[in-house]
Amino acid sequence: MIRLSKLDGFWMFETDDGYKIKIRKADINDREALIKFYQSLDIETIYNRFLSVVRNFKSIVEKITSDDTGFCVVAEFNGKIIGDGEAVFIEKPVRAEVALVVKREWRRKRIGTALILVLREIALEKGIKWGYATISLSNVASLKIAKKMNAEIKRIDINTVKVCLPLTGEKEGCWKGKII
Repeated sequence: MIRLSKLDGFWMFETDDGYKIKIRKADINDREALIKFYQSLDIETIYNRFLSVVRNFKSIVEKITSDDTGFCVVAEFNGKIIGDGEAVFIEKPVRAEVALVVKREWRRKRIGTALILVLREIALEKGIKWGYATISLSNVASLKIAKKMNAEIKRIDINTVKVCLPLTGEKEGCWKGKII
């Protein structure tokens, strides 16, 4: 597993090839940078993240940076966002939809794993027990992270699975309640 160092309000993580990555909770002051980050992603990455091609990210960014509806963590290198992990409340406070996205050139450096670990830590502090995601079967990296996090996985159709991440380790109750 990776080593994250928790500092005053953020986490540090060093990739295997020596890059020092800062991970922190995003807030409303990060909205413009998050929109630019999403706009910088290639079409395939956008599709894998949203399961459709999204062009207007404003409402998404507002939702993930508002404490009433969710929260977001960002991975930064030299002050630029290179990845994010987000949670949007489904059934506050116990269930949330979760998602990750890392810029293509920063993949395979375990940044997604670091993001999900920080996202999990904050989610547990907020009382979230289960995180849910809908993932395309072609999104191998997200499926690997889900399996690494001991997720429950159910096939929805020929191309898609629904994932339940038992954030407390408690799988009982994963598929109960209001699920996305």
